[in-house]
Amino acid sequence: MRVTNHMLSAKVLQNLTKSLQEFQRINNQMSSGNAVSKPSDDPVATGRILSLKSSLTAQERYYGNMNDAESFLTTTDDALDNFSESLLRVRTLMLEGGSGSVSSSDRKAIASEIDQVIDQMVEIGNSMCGSQYIFGGHSTLDKPFTRQGDEITYKGDSGEISYEIGRGVLLAVNIDGNQLSQIVEEGLGNTELFNTLIEIKNSLENNTNIEDLTGEKLSQL
Repeated sequence: MRVTNHMLSAKVLQNLTKSLQEFQRINNQMSSGNAVSKPSDDPVATGRILSLKSSLTAQERYYGNMNDAESFLTTTDDALDNFSESLLRVRTLMLEGGSGSVSSSDRKAIASEIDQVIDQMVEIGNSMCGSQYIFGGHSTLDKPFTRQGDEITYKGDSGEISYEIGRGVLLAVNIDGNQLSQIVEEGLGNTELFNTLIEIKNSLENNTNIEDLTGEKLSQL
């Protein structure tokens, strides 16, 4: 994803540089008096200058959009990496807690750590790029995920965020919260994954259904 973005960014920068160089060349001619001193002296050159100014403005806007898009994509990739690492930690704790040699008090301690990891994952779900929440769809100004006790709610939408990086070329940069856990594990919905983690935490805390931790529950992560 970032490779494609860098390629597009380089192309936009190349076009911007060419437009700037051509504009500067003709502008220097006008300033030195070697070409035209007023539009009526050379209408063709004047039209070319106006066209280049317009092109330069557009290329600058596209390049700015590309930088913003790259920041958004990089932040998203980093968040997904952190989300996956957190999920891997939960799997490790599940295997530890599912061992027959672990006491109920040890399982409570493991449950407490899983609870902390869940908080971290909710925080990752509320990652921001600048002033925008990256997993909220079009709802970029409000936290998409909230947690109250064992209830985790998604308040975002499925809106697509895109940047114009060329004439008629839009680059979509976001995934919403409904897709977040599906990317990590196909088949789990946005809060279904969190619900599974809560069930795992409660099983360890209450010392119940321990056999599922290395069976059914583990297969869901």
